[in-house]
Amino acid sequence: MPVPVGVDYAQAAAATDAGATAYHAVSAIGEVTSGSRVGVIGLGGLGQIGARVAVLLGGEVHVTDVRSDLEATADLLGAASFTTDADRFAGLGLDVVFDFAGIDTTRLALSAARPGGRVVQIGAGRPEATLSIVDLVVRRLELRGTLGATKEDLVAVYALLASGALDPVISTVGFDAIPDGLERLRRGEAEGRTVAVR
Repeated sequence: MPVPVGVDYAQAAAATDAGATAYHAVSAIGEVTSGSRVGVIGLGGLGQIGARVAVLLGGEVHVTDVRSDLEATADLLGAASFTTDADRFAGLGLDVVFDFAGIDTTRLALSAARPGGRVVQIGAGRPEATLSIVDLVVRRLELRGTLGATKEDLVAVYALLASGALDPVISTVGFDAIPDGLERLRRGEAEGRTVAVR
């Protein structure tokens, strides 16, 4: 894939992973369109891109994350609201909810979706989750999982980066600092998506 003029190597690298994956989840799997009421759980490397893509597709985006310092990031992305309170998030009646965290947050995603709504699971921070079968069945919810993207998704992300409409937070580390970067990720201290550069 040719990298467009104006897209640096760190952005290009992040686009092939977090960018295209989040774009595919929001546009193809979540089917966000203008007027969709969208929930985003987790504003990390993928979540920030997913939230911004949903805004660009015309969605009304609501974000929740355990880190209160990410409220300013949510504002910059164009989110309609931000909360660290799971109970408030669950009361929004959202058309589609994206779980970019996967830290036993699928239950929250299901409770936040409106009856007949959709939950898209992207994050897999833990291998197992507890969820409410009652929510899933009685409220007729749809649960979809996704991983990866298509070449067309990457083309779309590169175009958004080149236009400036998408400008994700990217932290760079040198190759010799990759172990430190991974440790920051493990501790939940990484800002946005971490990319190793020479």
